[in-house]
Amino acid sequence: MVSRIIFGMGRVKLQLAVSVIMLLALTLGSAVCFAAEPSEKALLFTDVVEDTFHISVDCYPQALPNDGRSEAEISVTLLDGSDPVPDSTIRAEIVNGDGTLTISEATTDSNGIAVFPFRSGIMSQATEVSFAVAEQEDVQTSLSIPLAPVTYLDVLLVEPEEYEAYLGRQVSAAPIYALTTDLFPDQLAADGGSISLITARLDHIDGSAAAGVPLVVKIISGEGSIQAEQVATDSDGEFEFHFIAGYTPGTVSIAVIEPSTGLVKMVDILLVEAGPARVQMFYTDPVARGLQLEGAILPADGTTGLQVTAVVTDLTGIPLPGIELDVSVLDDGNGWLEIIDPVSDISGKVNFIYHAGTGIGSVRLRAYIAGGMDLAPPEDMLLF
Repeated sequence: MVSRIIFGMGRVKLQLAVSVIMLLALTLGSAVCFAAEPSEKALLFTDVVEDTFHISVDCYPQALPNDGRSEAEISVTLLDGSDPVPDSTIRAEIVNGDGTLTISEATTDSNGIAVFPFRSGIMSQATEVSFAVAEQEDVQTSLSIPLAPVTYLDVLLVEPEEYEAYLGRQVSAAPIYALTTDLFPDQLAADGGSISLITARLDHIDGSAAAGVPLVVKIISGEGSIQAEQVATDSDGEFEFHFIAGYTPGTVSIAVIEPSTGLVKMVDILLVEAGPARVQMFYTDPVARGLQLEGAILPADGTTGLQVTAVVTDLTGIPLPGIELDVSVLDDGNGWLEIIDPVSDISGKVNFIYHAGTGIGSVRLRAYIAGGMDLAPPEDMLLF
């Protein structure tokens, strides 16, 4: 059309038409360039249209504790449109944090899925893993595996006769003292330096202050240190000490103990990085008839059960339903768990029973958030 117009014009009209064409070239430069090099541009256009590869990644559990032993399975799916791409090599590499990939390359199966086993590291930060298609490295994705909020519960297994004697001592000792604690703040940054002041108060059962009574303070779980100048309660029955935060996010449980009676009071301090949730385990004490954090004891008879409740909340203490926990018995499986549903109910609770083994000694139970992290409140909604 333009050619016919040009050939129908004289010299002046021809110059005018050339000027118009140059103006169009400046305004629509890309279109003129495409026309000038049809073969190269047509190839690039075809690549954009026909390249429909899609790579996605999933991990279970969604998060892991940084204990150097917990494992997850990472599944990478490669699709061409909606069709799986089999026999394609996927390469994996840890680009942030630590941990171990059992293999660095895997081949997709008939469903277009390649599986990478992963073991957690010990650094207190999320691990990031990148994935790329070997045959087409621009098709890639990455996965971040956050630290799982985790908690532990130790259970001491003793001879059945000793367990009966222990129950008798607890019943007779309970009326002597009342032990209470107060702390501020109860949430610290896991920066290795933040400090919380804890005050324990020991009273006689009649309400009068128990002065000059030695107390023992120790960290039961979590990372940090205790700084205490007192060795016994003052004239008001008070005992003050400081907790200095460690570097690992999680719940720190501190036991304040009156050794002559075995009276124990637990103090919990939350060390936060930016986690969306926390989890704690409580057991039902047959003597106190309430939920306790520490001091669980069972006969090593292979059958006796301990009722345990794991509670999942956000950092403000609001219960989180729909969170899946991974609960296990560490220490070579001395005992076994009876758990019906590992997903937290509307009150954020998961109930299960630990049945004692037959080995004498301390047994540690562990529970961490394995799934449902996406149901927790987003980080920018958390209150610190």
